[in-house]
Amino acid sequence: MTISSACSISVAHRLAFSGSDAAMCGSSLRSHFVGSLEALLEASYSTHFFSMLPDLLARHLNLVAFGTGAGTPSAQLGQYYAGPGNRFWPTLADVGLTPERLVPADFERLLSFGIGLTDLVKHQSGSDRDLQFTIADALTFRRKIMSYQPWYLCFNGKRAAQEFFRRQEIEYGVQPARLGRTVLFVAPSTSRAANGAWDLSVRRDLAARVCRPRGAGRSRK
Repeated sequence: MTISSACSISVAHRLAFSGSDAAMCGSSLRSHFVGSLEALLEASYSTHFFSMLPDLLARHLNLVAFGTGAGTPSAQLGQYYAGPGNRFWPTLADVGLTPERLVPADFERLLSFGIGLTDLVKHQSGSDRDLQFTIADALTFRRKIMSYQPWYLCFNGKRAAQEFFRRQEIEYGVQPARLGRTVLFVAPSTSRAANGAWDLSVRRDLAARVCRPRGAGRSRK
């Protein structure tokens, strides 16, 4: 086949490309673009920025605790919930989620108790009023949870839930929505700045749910 005949065949194929084919191609391209955009947003965060705190995640944990972002002391120390007066670590022991009282430097030990940690904003630190929340953060977080599928995900405070769900009206306790098979639960923030909203009974309810024996009859409610 000569170059000129090959070119003629190529032109004929292009001319034969029907309107319906073009529509199908356009739909496919739009779906591909949306998926690629989500992946690009996540990759840009992962590649061009560093995390203040590493995710502590594994597949099928009993519980993942989820905050807005690392406070300044936590970012400086590289440890979760390290701010003065934060109730996170003593509360885990008080409600029976850990057999002993841990300190921020022990955070990696939580995996041995079936508990993981992550934040919505991974590349900034400070108080909630200092953090800038983006859709990319929520998309990245959603993908993590869909991949790891913990039994329960606990939002540490309403602000984390509000930024994820993109709505202001949030109630404490189990949420109607799920991420895959993961039950979503909102509890009062353990930060000292949120002392006015503290209610240990909500955390006790969470612990009772998380500690139910596994088995065929165990319900995710």
